[in-house]
Amino acid sequence: MTTKLHTIGRTLATIALITTLTAAAPVLAGDDEGYESLRNRKGLLVGVNAGWGASMFSEKVGSRTFSDDPYSGAVAAVRFGYAFNDALALSAEAHGFGSQAGQSDWGMGAGLLVLTWWPRGGGLFVRAGVGAGGGEVLMREDGEILHFEGKAAGMFGIGYEWMVGRNLGLSLVADGLGIDLDGISGRTDDVTGSSSISVQLNWYL
Repeated sequence: MTTKLHTIGRTLATIALITTLTAAAPVLAGDDEGYESLRNRKGLLVGVNAGWGASMFSEKVGSRTFSDDPYSGAVAAVRFGYAFNDALALSAEAHGFGSQAGQSDWGMGAGLLVLTWWPRGGGLFVRAGVGAGGGEVLMREDGEILHFEGKAAGMFGIGYEWMVGRNLGLSLVADGLGIDLDGISGRTDDVTGSSSISVQLNWYL
């Protein structure tokens, strides 16, 4: 079942990426003039995301890396920031993931400082962020809890934004979030993370 969920997650991520790049084709070809007149990003911005994702835990023993089966679950994010112009914005963001797949309850979140870039001020964008994250996994079968907090986190995303008004953007986004657990299992190079597909709304105030 978990293998099937992982396959579904990768398939959805691929579809999201293809859809994003297809929608961005006019921008890359220089044919986005019809949308340019609608864009007015400069100023304060607030935004939310909601979607689906998958998360997993991995650890390294010697030269070998072991990974758990992925957990599927819901993702959400909120942001507050400032767009310097139509092409560049800086925001403080909170990203969360929650799952009750299999025999575990899995929750993870991160606070990040994120830089978003829209090439040529169009609809295609990429973003990257750094910050700190934490989470908890409860194994319902034996009551074991794995807890972590204040760990280094990073993210990268790609998406496409359609303006549905001069100050409101609707986006489809594929994000990847990683958290360095710093040997939490007693071994080395423990990491966890999530990949997600979400719908995003940004208001440019």
